[in-house]
Amino acid sequence: MMKRNKVNKKVLVLLSALALTLFSCGEARGHISLFVYSGEDTFMKGYSNQIVESLKDKFEVKMFDGESSQTYQNSQIVSEIEDESSKVLLINLVDRLSASTVIEKAASVNRPIIFLNREPLERDLAGQKLAYYVGAKPESEGELQAKIVNEYFKSNDNFIANFDRNKNKKVDVILIKGEQGHQDTENRSKYSIDTLKSLGYDVNILDASFCDWSREMSLNHFKEIYDEFKDSIDLILSNNDDMALGVIDYLKTLEEYDSSLPLYEEFYPIIGVDATEYGVEAIKNKEMYGTVQNDYERQVEIIVTLIDYLLANKDMSDFPYEMDKENYFHTNGIALTQLGEGKIK
Repeated sequence: MMKRNKVNKKVLVLLSALALTLFSCGEARGHISLFVYSGEDTFMKGYSNQIVESLKDKFEVKMFDGESSQTYQNSQIVSEIEDESSKVLLINLVDRLSASTVIEKAASVNRPIIFLNREPLERDLAGQKLAYYVGAKPESEGELQAKIVNEYFKSNDNFIANFDRNKNKKVDVILIKGEQGHQDTENRSKYSIDTLKSLGYDVNILDASFCDWSREMSLNHFKEIYDEFKDSIDLILSNNDDMALGVIDYLKTLEEYDSSLPLYEEFYPIIGVDATEYGVEAIKNKEMYGTVQNDYERQVEIIVTLIDYLLANKDMSDFPYEMDKENYFHTNGIALTQLGEGKIK
């Protein structure tokens, strides 16, 4: 009986030691803090899910919804900076101009930061050793939007012969912009229009308005301007899929809408960006003609590798992904249309 008790005591000691070891390992591993500007954003939902899925075998990911308030997001970030179990901050800022303050606060405790989707100013990241940005190259996305349009119209001559609704020999465009001050808004807009012009089209912008990435806001705005421009519109260019879908939502309420026809043939091509689940579905349903994939899967690959390098203090000189400028990683867009993925170069 005495011998059995000794054995049990040894087992208990071993189990206690194992539990302590596991607890210590878990504490040392810590968690990754992920801050999203708004949990309502369709694209960021997909992006966040990809991050959680890619890190699940290494880290717990704690997510924080900034609810479109930089003040509220700042309080979340400060709380996680003060939490020693938070190992890396992944930050999709509400206001990208607040990056310098966040960097300074995190640097005081040597906490690595990876900004995503909302790009800090170059001066904010210059010379930083623990702060990086990973995101899309909006110039590429804008260029590909224009090339999707050219795939549809074939050429300026063909556009004038077959698609010019008011016969003014100009592509009359409604440009639906995202958020004022966002780098994606400005560059997707600029490069889509500039590339169309370089392809030989005479472009006339009928209306360009900010709809803050919102499907509902886009629907309401398009409803307001529709009667004014309905006989002139040749093309809708949207900075993201959700706003493009807002236009489609409104067009489908019109009496003249015929669901037996591709919507872009009945009305005009509508081109988005992001290749969200709902955007891709609209392409399959022949409602939206095309979109440009914001390649967050590759961005998350870069983020996961960056986390490994930063936490292990590895030499960034052999980092497997190329920086296109100091502390910045950008991915090119991928065209997606009725003809398939990546067909347009």
